[in-house]
Parts: sequence; structure tokens; C-alpha cells
Amino acid sequence: MKTLSLILSAAVLLATAACSKNVKESATAPDGSKVTLEKKGDQTTMEIKSKSGDKISLNVSEKGMKLATELPKDVPLFPKAVVQMDNSVSGTRMLGTNIPATVDEGVKFYTEEMKKQGWTIDASMAMGEGFMITTKKGERNCTIMITKNGKDTYLQLTLSGKD
Repeated sequence: MKTLSLILSAAVLLATAACSKNVKESATAPDGSKVTLEKKGDQTTMEIKSKSGDKISLNVSEKGMKLATELPKDVPLFPKAVVQMDNSVSGTRMLGTNIPATVDEGVKFYTEEMKKQGWTIDASMAMGEGFMITTKKGERNCTIMITKNGKDTYLQLTLSGKD
């Protein structure tokens, strides 16, 4: 029920924001969680803060945007990647980007760079037109998925765990 009320609150805010180029709206869900939506041009940011202090944030932009917060120094971002999604939920961060490279070039970059940064490659697997790499360093995990997306190459990076 808590999730449903958050979704409904977010949906109302999204519907309001869809009609405007720039807007900032907030609502309080029945469980006391606060939902804030901000839209600036192509970029939309949604943040949900629970009464207990948990925070969920989602930033999206089709044209590209800056990262909400920098990545850890040992997690490389593909050069000239266009960040389209930056999502944080309970200690897990997920980035969605388009990269100016082929799937094979993305796999080569992340395999080499993650090793240089001290990450261990746990697994790598071809998946149709895409590829997945799972890595580990200390208590952290990083999964990189790279796939064709029409004429583009989409890269999703998911980072979880603590240092």
C-alpha cells in the first residue's frame, strides 16, 4: 500500500509537470513520505524521502545531463558518454548512458579500466546484441550492461555496496 501511494503521488506530479517546461512540485503521500518533482526543459528530477529518512532519487533527460553526484574515483565513466538517467535507491546507484562506441569497444574499455582500478571481473557474458560484465571490489559490486539500441550503444552501470 505504501508503494502504491508513492506511485500515485508521483503520477499526479508527473501529470502536472508534463504540461509545463519548467516546474517544481511537491506532495506528501498518505504514509508521510515527501515526493518532489522538478522539471527543467528536457530534464526531470524526482525525489522521494520517507519519514524514516530513506531517499530515492531519479534524474532523467533524453538529451543528456550532468551526473547528480560524481562517481567514485575508481568507477570510470565512458569518455563522452551522454548520461540520460541517474537513479539512487538505498545505496544502489544506476546510470543509463549512450556511448559513442560499439558494444565491443565498450566491453574492452570497461574490462581494462575496471581491472586498472582494482576491480575483479566476476563474470562476463554475451547476451544477443549486448554484453554484461559483473565486477567486485571489497564490499562493492558493479554491473555493466552494454547493448545496441537502434543506431546507438546503450550502457547501464549499476553500483552497489559500501567501501
